[in-house]
Amino acid sequence: MLRFAALAVCIFLFSVSSAHADFYRWVEKDGKEFFTNEPRQIPQNYRDKATKIKLDESRVRVRERPAEQGKTLAKTTKAKTAEARRRGENARKSAGVN
Repeated sequence: MLRFAALAVCIFLFSVSSAHADFYRWVEKDGKEFFTNEPRQIPQNYRDKATKIKLDESRVRVRERPAEQGKTLAKTTKAKTAEARRRGENARKSAGVN
């Protein structure tokens, strides 16, 4: 039983790997710049010109956004959306636009 548990732990530890995706960049004829992490999404005529992006992972941080004290994130988002809508309506009224 102990061997089985040790084997299961070893398999788990060796199967876990960090998630890493390569990103690609290409520029079309009109100068528009595009990025993707899926090489199949690069148009065929730009695949040989696409370059792999070297990511600076020291500049990336992933964490949850804290909710305002006493409010849930959903309520905070709804309040901000309603406030933005009111500001837009007030701006249109002051500009004389219906």
